[in-house]
Amino acid sequence: MGKFKDILLDPVSLNPMLRLPEALRPAAVLLESESPKQLQQMQFRVMGRMDKMNRRNEPCSKLELGNLMGTVHSVVVHSRFLASQRDVNHGDVISVVGELKIAAGRHVVVIENIQPIDAHQTRPTALLPREWVPESFIPQLRTVIRSWVSLESDALKQFLMDVFYDPANALGFLNVQASLTHHHAYQGGLLDHTADMLEQLLHHPFGKVEGIGRDLCVTLIILHDIGKTVTLVGKSRSERGHYQPHEMAALEILAEPLSQLERTHPMLTNLIRGFFKPRSWYPSKPIKAYQVVSYLDRQSARSPGELSFCPHEISAQKTNSNSENNQ
Repeated sequence: MGKFKDILLDPVSLNPMLRLPEALRPAAVLLESESPKQLQQMQFRVMGRMDKMNRRNEPCSKLELGNLMGTVHSVVVHSRFLASQRDVNHGDVISVVGELKIAAGRHVVVIENIQPIDAHQTRPTALLPREWVPESFIPQLRTVIRSWVSLESDALKQFLMDVFYDPANALGFLNVQASLTHHHAYQGGLLDHTADMLEQLLHHPFGKVEGIGRDLCVTLIILHDIGKTVTLVGKSRSERGHYQPHEMAALEILAEPLSQLERTHPMLTNLIRGFFKPRSWYPSKPIKAYQVVSYLDRQSARSPGELSFCPHEISAQKTNSNSENNQ
């Protein structure tokens, strides 16, 4: 049953505001049994494509598709689809109609219809695939998705989709460190740090107030270190990172999504821009959401055991140390 078996989001234990809407859980019961299940407009990110000839000497493409629920495989025979349907590449987001089944121990989709989709049609569950996340941090990925879909503001939901529609932003967010050495300095550290801040927001008075203020907080938490996806590479700074602060890099990454948001919500756009302004620069704007996000950022960075080692690595080291001491 593999990766699809353990993705249920245990909504009963969650804050009601953070439960995934039913529309975003279309396959939550797909594989309770091994009988084939029909997928209707299921969204995936294309994580791999290989073109080849099948046994009938027909051109085809082997696709690896992923979303929050896991990874599936499919073979698209070119003659059965329009060029516009089958012309999908790594990082693209697609909508699939077909039959999901188990074949040779893998989850396979027999595709009946495939359609590339743009950022205005996507769902958060397709933009941040489970396969792109270090296995230890799947719970943190769920926390981010739940917080995202809990937003009351459709404009901010769409803004985040515009940001993470770019596969480079999505992959970087899920894998980059949160810092070089200061805190969460390991692969997946930014995701871990972000999820920790979102969890802390649940217990903060500002996080319990419905409305645009809370929505702005959630959005800024998710994006507050997005610039590090281009200023950090592994355990060192990128060439760009030697010259550009991550806050300035963030504004470049967000430039196009912000221009889209500005068409309908100019004030929200400027509030997001203002967050990335260096502290000593003017004009000074004592925005409550900025203060809350900065506070949660500091608290998460100071959390015990979050300095430079992955907590799961620390646990493994302790286990090995205890084993050696017992020998």
